This record gives sequence, structure tokens and C-alpha cells, in this order.
Amino acid sequence: MVIREGEQFVALCPELDISSFGESREDARRMLQEAIEGFLLVADDEEVDYRLANPVGFTEAFPISRG
Repeated sequence: MVIREGEQFVALCPELDISSFGESREDARRMLQEAIEGFLLVADDEEVDYRLANPVGFTEAFPISRG
């Protein structure tokens, strides 16, 4: 999921509770991919399993404004 926040784009992976940002949607997605790859390189299996079993509810953290 990619959302715009001000001048930046924020890419979110709620399944692993990882996010990143960039100046464009493509930058944000690329940076998120790098963040996920880095996490998977250093995280143990237990941490990955825990995060996959307990995804973060980003829709609550970023309510949609209907203004």
C-alpha cells in the first residue's frame, strides 16, 4: 500500500510492520522492498512468524479524511 503524506509517498507492508518513503510512488515501493529484504536478512524465523501472525492495522493509524 502506498499513500501520499505531504510531499512524500509512504509505502507500507502491514504484514511485517515495515514502512518506507520516497519522493514518488516508485521510490517509496523500491525503498520498501529494500527495507523488507534487509529485515528478512537479519530477522530470525520466530520474529518473521510473529509479525506475519500479528499484522498492523494501518487503516487505523492513517484514517481517511473525507473533507
